[in-house]
Amino acid sequence: MRLGFARKNRPMSVRSSNFVLTQRRETEMANIRTKIEKNASVHLQPGETIQAVFSGQTASQWLFLLGVIFFLISNKYRTVAVTDRRILVMDSGKWTTTKAKSIVHEIPRGTLIGPASGLWYKSESLGERIMVHKRFHKDILAADQMISGAPGAPPLS
Repeated sequence: MRLGFARKNRPMSVRSSNFVLTQRRETEMANIRTKIEKNASVHLQPGETIQAVFSGQTASQWLFLLGVIFFLISNKYRTVAVTDRRILVMDSGKWTTTKAKSIVHEIPRGTLIGPASGLWYKSESLGERIMVHKRFHKDILAADQMISGAPGAPPLS
């Protein structure tokens, strides 16, 4: 008999609770993406479809260590909507990440955003420096793979 806390020896309740937490996180992310997509759809041209959405911030998260007030003054949240025609970077204000108030930058669809890595990915290709959290890295990868000619990308018709 083997003693210890190996994964396979854990009680079923621990493994199932991890599964439940993962499912809950995925559901929350789907809700966030749905909100971003709904709010960004106001700024689309007729016939334009959204392929991926994510949000980010303009200030580094490390500024928070200097003080909450300094971070709140210097940070702005951005919502990014990748469509079949273009990439839209929209202002979301200082308090929320899901609202798309106005278009800040419009970038050609052929622009690669990633490859995203690390806990916070710093993207310089969106017209300004935007820090994107790891939970949105899958969305950046999906958007980049939809570009014709990108590795592993399906051809656009």
